Amino acid sequence: MLLQALAVFRLKSFSCFFLCSLCCIHFPAYAIDVAGVKIPDSICINHGNSLQLNGAGVRRKVFTDIYVAALYLEERSSNANDIIYSETAKRIALHFVYKEVPVEKLIEGWYDGFVLNNDPQQLKIMQSRLRQSYDYFATMKSGDVIYLDYIPGKGTRLSIN
Repeated sequence: MLLQALAVFRLKSFSCFFLCSLCCIHFPAYAIDVAGVKIPDSICINHGNSLQLNGAGVRRKVFTDIYVAALYLEERSSNANDIIYSETAKRIALHFVYKEVPVEKLIEGWYDGFVLNNDPQQLKIMQSRLRQSYDYFATMKSGDVIYLDYIPGKGTRLSIN
């Protein structure tokens, strides 16, 4: 589901998304500070869909903070299956805090996540789309952000910074 129609990048859609984002984050209310990253308690995506912070945490590797992840949903939930399979808008934001994460490490982590969360048959079906998604990644530096937005009826949009 996360890779459905990866990169719904159209100039018009991007412009509307960008303008909506600017309007929604002009005076954000911050819910929490995680590893020095201020996480807003609500955001807007896709022409005005309002999402609420569901949770946030730090990805650590060998005692080093790599990124802060935040999950936004239309309605807060603690049920993983409901979150994963619901046909509602959602966002995962990855705020990088480590000085530099090479693109190879990002791709490796991306792939490992799919291996851990899919059976071999599902992984085989997704393999070509998964390989295509690697082209969207770049070396990330502290302050960079990856946004994964699921938009019902359209698929998943990946944006960086």
